[in-house]
Amino acid sequence: MKQILKTYWNDFLNLFFPNLCKLCKIPLIEGEKHICIACLIDLPRTGFSEEYGVLPALQLAVPRESIGRTVAFLVYEKGGKVQHLVHSFKYYGNTKLAFGLGRQAAVEWLNAETDFPEIDVIIPIPLYKWRQRKRGYNQSEWIAKGINSVLNKELNTTAVQRLHHMESQTHKIFFERWLNVKDKFAVTDEALLEKKHILLVDDVITSGATMNACLEVVKNIPGIKISIFSLSIVK
Repeated sequence: MKQILKTYWNDFLNLFFPNLCKLCKIPLIEGEKHICIACLIDLPRTGFSEEYGVLPALQLAVPRESIGRTVAFLVYEKGGKVQHLVHSFKYYGNTKLAFGLGRQAAVEWLNAETDFPEIDVIIPIPLYKWRQRKRGYNQSEWIAKGINSVLNKELNTTAVQRLHHMESQTHKIFFERWLNVKDKFAVTDEALLEKKHILLVDDVITSGATMNACLEVVKNIPGIKISIFSLSIVK
């Protein structure tokens, strides 16, 4: 009964206050976007710790001297708040939410780092062109745009391309995920990235297979340095 009353109340609020928090569904106040301050503060964060799990997910032999920072912003748990937000922008077109979370992550990352990496180019993990046309956007690109609204660096969406469509990774074990993304990426122009410190941006790191596949094609570019940012990482 309590849940039914809550649903009716939320439906009523939607009639008069359509701008509701994506998580708790209360009306947003001036200055709040997509998520209320209380819910934003309550999101599970990683603290940008490299020990949290980003590096262990990267299985390929990338030279350590080529790796800069590898961080994630939020902890992704099945059925949790972060999953709800990711699904909102990944499957339901809420690109402004992806932008806002990317921007928030960049602000907090800058504040957390005493020696922030000198990024030259921000590269979102690309979607296959057919998938992007069908979806209408690349969610990782919108996260990258949010990050870049704070860092103000070059944002490049063409230097790395996805060559083939992938099957869903959701129910695959690591080896199947690795096979699913193997040889799926290519660098279009190495000269654009030579001697650059690039920041690869993704929405969720689960097994690390997709990021590994992208690292495989960029790791041997002369003088490359690679940092990795994921909006969330599966616990």
